[in-house]
Amino acid sequence: MSRRLAPALALGAALSACIIDAPTGGNTQSGSTPDRPRMTAPNLGPVTVRLGALLARATPDSDASGDDKVELVSATFQPPQLIPGDQMKIVLQFRVVDVIPEDYIVFVHVEDLDGKLDRINVDHRPMGGNYPTTQWKKGEVVRDEFGFGVPTGLPIRGVNIFAGLWDPRADRRMKLRNPAAVRNDGADRILLATIPVAQ
Repeated sequence: MSRRLAPALALGAALSACIIDAPTGGNTQSGSTPDRPRMTAPNLGPVTVRLGALLARATPDSDASGDDKVELVSATFQPPQLIPGDQMKIVLQFRVVDVIPEDYIVFVHVEDLDGKLDRINVDHRPMGGNYPTTQWKKGEVVRDEFGFGVPTGLPIRGVNIFAGLWDPRADRRMKLRNPAAVRNDGADRILLATIPVAQ
């Protein structure tokens, strides 16, 4: 499947120069994101994208096993634009629907809009490794914060940021149970947002 995405719903006139596209539902399709005006020195505060992605355990012989385990509720970006050489902070909020018997890793894939550069993997254990998914309690909200950056001099105009939960022992991702309601790539990777890179 193509790594480039069709345009999604913009966050609004005030933010269209920062987050290019925010997820609005459904699978992504082949295409390209159009050029839009960009800020070179963003002064805006954090931007939160609501997601509502329901995730369930997967087994080798089925698409999903049992009931939903986690909802990826939202993603918050600060700043809402990548500045080469600086860090972007992302906060994911997970609502625990049921106990999780496996130790999952939060996978985060940052991909160049034009497919010119290799993927940046920002995979990590939740909350810096201090709160594994086997300890998550039903009904609580887990706030996972991490950061990443891109070096200066890269010829990229923006990135797509995908995320989800991955079991490294079984090499399986949690299954997205509501793909028609959440933008995704059809392989259980949830599109958090499309972010421009300052020029």
